[in-house]
Amino acid sequence: MTSHITLAELLLIAAIGGAEDGENLAIFDYTYTSGYGEQRHSYRQTVMAFRLPGRVLPIFCLRPERVWHDVGAWFGQQDINFDRWPAFSSKYLLQGRNEEAVRKLFTDDVIAFYHQTKGLSTEGNGEWLMFYRHQITVAFLNLPSFMKEGLKIRALFDSATS
Repeated sequence: MTSHITLAELLLIAAIGGAEDGENLAIFDYTYTSGYGEQRHSYRQTVMAFRLPGRVLPIFCLRPERVWHDVGAWFGQQDINFDRWPAFSSKYLLQGRNEEAVRKLFTDDVIAFYHQTKGLSTEGNGEWLMFYRHQITVAFLNLPSFMKEGLKIRALFDSATS
């Protein structure tokens, strides 16, 4: 898999990236390529990343569940589910190295937000939190609503770790 960020995207990071309530954030379009030969595909998506100084998020990845994830489950692929939230659990694939810490992070408020929201992917690791929609780029005019959604996500995880 290869990936790159263009000069224009770096300039966008420089223009938008900065501090929000003492926390660093950046918005950028991320392009990556997977596969080889005829199976090679490139993907591009807009990502919002936050650095949350003083917070320690467990390593996790949350993404919409797809049919092939069900197949993966047959072969032992991890999917952290919540008995109290069966609709969320069927809608999203949640994975993490420390299942207990991930379960603690996903409070009822966090789960309720994702249950009501379609297509979000979110990843965390240490002081970093990022979100995106797979293969979706955000037009410049839509950045304010994208940022608003990102700040909501940051607030949810901030509350879950305090």
